[in-house]
Amino acid sequence: MNIDIKLKPGTVYSLFGPSAAGKSSTLHVMAGFENQFAKAYLSVNGRVLLDAGKGKHMNVPAWRRGIVLVEQGSTLFPHLSVGENIYYGVSGQRDPWLDGWIERFGLGEYLTAKPRELSGGLVQRAVLARAIAKRPQTLLLDEAFSALDAPLRRTLQDAVLQLRQELGTTVMMVTHQLAEAQRMADEIGIIHQGEILQTGSPEQVMLSPNSWQVAKLLGYTHLLRDENARGFAFHPNRVILGAYSHQGPVLTGTVNQRFLHEGEYRVVLEMGECDHPVIEISVPIDADVQVGQALTVTVPNPPYVE
Repeated sequence: MNIDIKLKPGTVYSLFGPSAAGKSSTLHVMAGFENQFAKAYLSVNGRVLLDAGKGKHMNVPAWRRGIVLVEQGSTLFPHLSVGENIYYGVSGQRDPWLDGWIERFGLGEYLTAKPRELSGGLVQRAVLARAIAKRPQTLLLDEAFSALDAPLRRTLQDAVLQLRQELGTTVMMVTHQLAEAQRMADEIGIIHQGEILQTGSPEQVMLSPNSWQVAKLLGYTHLLRDENARGFAFHPNRVILGAYSHQGPVLTGTVNQRFLHEGEYRVVLEMGECDHPVIEISVPIDADVQVGQALTVTVPNPPYVE
């Protein structure tokens, strides 16, 4: 891998990319759980935690790093109660600040229960509460919310953002859900095959991908050409109905299918003879678009990636 990331304290940073891109390995190296590397360097607030390669070998053990890792499917100690799990590794004395988080997660009535008595969602809430109990300087989230339903996922996302606000915790998260990365992160790093291809704010990377590879990872579906034969990335959501050539390329085709897609309508547009004769386009929920009609749309300010 060739990963170089610099974070400001209190930043929420998301690594986003396909499976086997090196996301989880990066977090495991940071947490101190993976040591298979030729060269590595990690420091937090000026404190060097890892410096290896070219004759150097300084590696602070995981338990002394002040870094907490929460993974998808993280478990609780089965022989301890929920409350004992949450307070494990801290003073053991009741902490009003932590008790407030326990109540916020809806765990107050389950403190005496054993993990086997909880649903998966409650277990994940307890796992996050246990991580919060340590007031981590750095919190790593590896697909920590991916198995949860949407309302609970949003609740825990908000909790992490509130933790960042209260403690100044630096958060580095791995997710396959672009919406989660865009909602939570100050910066997104697009990673592919062990290399960061682009870093920037969610808006910067989404609106201005620096390559077709990055564009594809962000949900752009086609590489089309404008009237001057320049290649631009096309995203189904980045269109407006009508012809406005001063804003961007104009596309015309025939609607051959219309269906609901996550609260909006999408239509399948047959473009005729071109490199991509069929594309999907999002249209407003109240748009009068019917199968069989001709449809013209404009792609405003698309990213040119060639």
